[in-house]
Amino acid sequence: CWIAAVLTVNEIPDAAADRAAGKRTLAVRFGPRGTQILYGAVQGAAFLFLAGGVVQGRLPAWGLAVPALLLVLAGRAAAEMGKSREDLIGAIKLTLAIHAGGGVWLGVLAMAA
Repeated sequence: CWIAAVLTVNEIPDAAADRAAGKRTLAVRFGPRGTQILYGAVQGAAFLFLAGGVVQGRLPAWGLAVPALLLVLAGRAAAEMGKSREDLIGAIKLTLAIHAGGGVWLGVLAMAA
């Protein structure tokens, strides 16, 4: 899911040009607010998948600590998407950090299992 968030946020800077060229990307179809909602949903899904692993007893409860933090950061990134270009660039960088942190955390969980 984290990589889907990267792909989603990376479509936003090109949305106006894509629209003018007749491309129907998700950012064009959903618009700015819809893309923010999609981004939040994808980030939330990443957390929920891991929470499902905890509920099923496949992951330890402490395994949700970092994903919870990443979800909070994702909320911040989503809020920045609708602002200036500089804020959007910050949101993209934060999304890349979330993706990297989540990947490292999944490695930690795999080694702890």
